[in-house]
Amino acid sequence: MNVGEISPIFVSPYGFHLVKLTDRKPSVPKPFEEIRDEVASHYREWLKQEKVRALVKELEGRAAVEEVTQVEEAPVG
Repeated sequence: MNVGEISPIFVSPYGFHLVKLTDRKPSVPKPFEEIRDEVASHYREWLKQEKVRALVKELEGRAAVEEVTQVEEAPVG
């Protein structure tokens, strides 16, 4: 979009919207020292997800899947 343009109507989980671009600023990279903690947090989360994926893959390899054709009802009382 160019400055002053209005977007077409679009839908989000919050309703219908349109946007008017009023200004455009150039992107400026943040110094690493300012975002060090955020980068470290994202990296730790990524490592956790990788470990979970590896565990799931390992468990899938060891799993024994059986087909159940009839379900027995548990006795009442």
